Amino acid sequence: MTGDLFRRLLGALWLMAALTGCSLEYLGILDAGTNTALSSLEVLPRYPSAADWNSYVKATAPSTPCDGTELGPYACLHGGEKKRVSYPAASSCAGYTAEDELGAFDWGCDDSGGPGNLFFFSRGLKPGKGLGDLLEASGWRTNRVTLRRAGAPFATTLPAVWWSNPVQPLPPNDSIDTFVTLQNPGTIYVVSTSLTAQGGYRLADDGTGDRVAVVVLPGATLAFSGSTPTCGNLDSDCLIDLTRSKFFWIEGQLTSSTLGFGVSTRSAGHGVIRKLRASGFGHALGSVNGTLTSSRISLIHVSNNQIGLNLKGSWNVVEEFMASNNGTGLMTGDVSFNNVLQKVTFAFNSFRRDFNGGTHDLTATAISGDITLSSSSRNTFHNLHTYLLDAIVSNQATFSHFFTNQVILNQLNNSKFTGNWLSAAAPTCTLIGSTNPGLDASCANQGASDAVLTSGSGTSATLTPILSEDLTNASDAMGAVAFASLTDWLSFDSPWRAWGSTTLDYCEGAETCRIFDLRLQAADTRVRNTTGSGGAQNPGFNDGEPCPALLHGNVVATDLSATPRTFLRNAIEILGWNEAGDNDGLCESGETCLYTPNFGSYQGEGDFTTKSCVFQNGIVTGVKIYAYPVNGS
Repeated sequence: MTGDLFRRLLGALWLMAALTGCSLEYLGILDAGTNTALSSLEVLPRYPSAADWNSYVKATAPSTPCDGTELGPYACLHGGEKKRVSYPAASSCAGYTAEDELGAFDWGCDDSGGPGNLFFFSRGLKPGKGLGDLLEASGWRTNRVTLRRAGAPFATTLPAVWWSNPVQPLPPNDSIDTFVTLQNPGTIYVVSTSLTAQGGYRLADDGTGDRVAVVVLPGATLAFSGSTPTCGNLDSDCLIDLTRSKFFWIEGQLTSSTLGFGVSTRSAGHGVIRKLRASGFGHALGSVNGTLTSSRISLIHVSNNQIGLNLKGSWNVVEEFMASNNGTGLMTGDVSFNNVLQKVTFAFNSFRRDFNGGTHDLTATAISGDITLSSSSRNTFHNLHTYLLDAIVSNQATFSHFFTNQVILNQLNNSKFTGNWLSAAAPTCTLIGSTNPGLDASCANQGASDAVLTSGSGTSATLTPILSEDLTNASDAMGAVAFASLTDWLSFDSPWRAWGSTTLDYCEGAETCRIFDLRLQAADTRVRNTTGSGGAQNPGFNDGEPCPALLHGNVVATDLSATPRTFLRNAIEILGWNEAGDNDGLCESGETCLYTPNFGSYQGEGDFTTKSCVFQNGIVTGVKIYAYPVNGS
């Protein structure tokens, strides 16, 4: 373009801006601070070799696509979520932010390359967002990025579709004892209006079913009312069979009137199950006879199933998971190693079967629910709210920062209790045939343990029965309904709500079920805002100021893992945020972390990126800490 033509075009744009009341800065044409033309401002893939959805690159070599043999849910970076916008006119990120029009992504800024190389990048989907928020029935939604300086918008990219994956409707399956095979790599199959399937859907296991997504869009349901050939060779009927598929993405609401598996994960790997809700199944998620590896399961609510999640396999992450009113909430098998659980909530599951199973090298942070370990080793539970802690034939367990009233140690050996231990009253400890279990029969520390017990402190207000209409739930009548009439187990005004019995237990038979809000109430002074001492309220956390003393780098715990880890007592690692982190959920040196003022899974709500403090180094160094702006309902 000649200089004269550019000047005439710019003049026309100034006139358009004057007539419309828009500034050229906001139109994305000119940066008033530098007089730099921004006509080339655009959203590009951060990793060009993984530009489309369900494409991945190796974390250790971002120019190399993953082949599915890598170990760990973050060994491969999901290129579909990783975008960048270059802005060479600035040399420092100070005062600059970015946001996308759909509000789907968390954005950061990188100025480490020096002048001329600054860029904004998407870390991944925001909490609460999923692939369905980027789609509509006809295909991808357009999106654009706005740049802000000191909070004011000054430039924006043009609206565009960011991915080239084909989007098409999930085909119907009206035939009992059949599978529809999905075998078009990279395809996104969507359910935009509710669909009932008599048979199931199988991702092809010969490689042509890799990088496939099945997304039930918000407001729709994929229901199962028939039967299929056995999925995963040995499992029962299933609605979605992932056997031996890789780089899959499953999302949306699933229901069943015929039990079976919702999603069978046998021998699958490197996939994502996100923002999924499931009810009515024998097993909502998982496998009985196979393993899932290196996958991410997040933003899940499973309710009214026989088993919520049967997690057999290794190197998986389960995050923001709620299991309510199931027979068992979560089971793990003794072939399971190096899994991570974070912000997991169990409520009203039958016979206190919340977490039950044998597992090894598990790291669980911010967990609410009763825990039963059996034939397990080297597991670390940090920030736990449970009324019953039961360990059977297990070794080298670490329990750090926890609320519990009852501990049963049946052949628990060489274990450790550390941090603040809070109980409603004097706890009871039962020891059976244990060697160096970490506690004695009077609940006093033994061996390597150094837990500090506080009993009967504060006011408990942890469960709120809903006595008014939940406007989202189709079964609700002023917060209650007879079990026999309950059909909507999954839809609520708040993601923290769930059905349980009026007796605070599993709801079944002739009982009346009621909706409960599982967030901590602002009136709770027992487990809310007490992690610092186990009794008194924590000091304030103020944005931009030095972190409170309970977040100092010297306030740490050390576990009994094969290579002991030292981590902050009052924080957890934000999974997937820091590519330099180890993504085990514990807040260690050099990681980006979340303040944990409460015992258990609920640590607050809102946009935590708006609130951070200045960390003081100690044994743990170089940490960035955020906090939720709201704590308590």
